[in-house]
Amino acid sequence: MTADTASNKIIILVVEDDDISYFLISEILTSIGMKAVRATSKCEVLKLVGSQDDFQMIIMDVILNGSENGYAIANELASMHVDLPIMIVSAWATAVLEPDRSQIKNIKQVMDKPFNVENFKKLLFNTLKG
Repeated sequence: MTADTASNKIIILVVEDDDISYFLISEILTSIGMKAVRATSKCEVLKLVGSQDDFQMIIMDVILNGSENGYAIANELASMHVDLPIMIVSAWATAVLEPDRSQIKNIKQVMDKPFNVENFKKLLFNTLKG
């Protein structure tokens, strides 16, 4: 696991298009000494993951910008051999949109919104541990 060399923080890529949801997740991560980097679309995710190697995991929403699917993005990352663990956090996480998760090896946790902060932290740490 690498960390932000300047501050020794764990860096999490947060794929979230909703400002309020991103703010909440970012605040939780900051409160436990981690750093959030935001992406709001598939294009941004692919660009960030392709240009940086300091992310320890990805927290991803399912519905982005009304039409992009977080599961499809996770599947594409897996096909690119990106081995970052992914935690899905979405109001649609376990709804009809959820595919057979066993087909996407990087998805380690799935959590519905709204969520309990302590449960979020627990799943976050479990995802980081592998």
